[in-house]
Amino acid sequence: MARETCVCCDRGGFFAASLSSVLVVSQDWLYEEGEDETKSTYVAKLNELRQIGQPLNSLYDLFAALRLHGFLDTGLHFQSCQCSVYLCS
Repeated sequence: MARETCVCCDRGGFFAASLSSVLVVSQDWLYEEGEDETKSTYVAKLNELRQIGQPLNSLYDLFAALRLHGFLDTGLHFQSCQCSVYLCS
């Protein structure tokens, strides 16, 4: 659930609340009415959840890549400073 909370900061938690409610409704459906459904109904429900979750997953992957790039960039700057200090002493 960490993905849902880190993505929604700009919307004041609205998206996390709506995602949580969709997941709760899907879980309730699965345990109550879903037992008697066909495979095609399960696939349709799964596709609905994927439509909601895929943008979140893509955004999370983007943030992870940017964070990694930031760490690598910071490491390069740190090494550059170390070399400068070593050469000046």
